[in-house]
Amino acid sequence: MLTEGERVEHIDAALVKFGFPVGPIQLLDEVGIDTGTKIIPVLEAAYGERFSAPANVVSSILNDDRKGRKNGRGFYLYGQKGRKSKKQVDPAIYPLIGAQGRGDSPHRRLLNGV
Repeated sequence: MLTEGERVEHIDAALVKFGFPVGPIQLLDEVGIDTGTKIIPVLEAAYGERFSAPANVVSSILNDDRKGRKNGRGFYLYGQKGRKSKKQVDPAIYPLIGAQGRGDSPHRRLLNGV
């Protein structure tokens, strides 16, 4: 969905609304993008193509030294330690994944319907 133009926060919000404690992209930031991407082959083997990630997107994110919260660079912006603030998506992530992040993906109705 991300590579089709959907916004990070829309995907996370839809899954939280569905009942998950956090969205999948926030979870990836929390676990560590580098760590999370190591399980992609396992997920692909178990669940097929629907759990695959475009290799060029993964490498682009990792090559930009984005590991998530642990290094303060992920899909979301991280401020000073100890400060609680509303999560904001780092707009620099969209060029790395080859998308605009306009929120106009073909899956918009699916996300709204959750």
